[in-house]
Amino acid sequence: HLIRMKISSKFQAAPSATGGTTSSSSTVYRRKKFMVMLLDRSGSMSGDWPTVVDSVERVLTRDLLSDIDTVVRLVVWAIDATEVPIPRDASGMADIGALMRDLRGVYRPTNQSTYFRSAFRQAGDLVEQAFESGGELCGVSKECVDVQLLVFTDGCDTSMGTAKQSRESAKTHFVSMKERFKDIIGVSSVFIY
Repeated sequence: HLIRMKISSKFQAAPSATGGTTSSSSTVYRRKKFMVMLLDRSGSMSGDWPTVVDSVERVLTRDLLSDIDTVVRLVVWAIDATEVPIPRDASGMADIGALMRDLRGVYRPTNQSTYFRSAFRQAGDLVEQAFESGGELCGVSKECVDVQLLVFTDGCDTSMGTAKQSRESAKTHFVSMKERFKDIIGVSSVFIY
């Protein structure tokens, strides 16, 4: 069974100069979205991979990828996590067809184990880098950014021995990643679906 986890942060209105929050009748802040999609490409995902790729294709629309207020990062992982570049066509637009071909070919599942720590570490690194100098969100107030993490996995951390150890390991890494996100940007809610 394919498990999709979504971690989403929602923030209050941006703070005003007087210490309160802005109202809808005063300054309007453009919210930014930073989305990281983590795709488990371990051996156990081979049968579910077409579903994963189809789901990614439904989420990554041309409108989403051309939205100036949205940053999208795509990561595949088994033992190691690798960021997947989103190809661009001659006009500079995201080439979704090329990305889907890459996911079905170059980035298809391997015969490796699943190691959740590498995926969650990569996601945290990408969020931190976005706020650093030269990052896509450099200079943007963290209160004005929604961060979403979508994880496509079967939920088995096969770097562990038994099924029980696997579930416990996945849970431990998930909780650890959640705490790291709180440290980075103050994640306030977690949704798993």
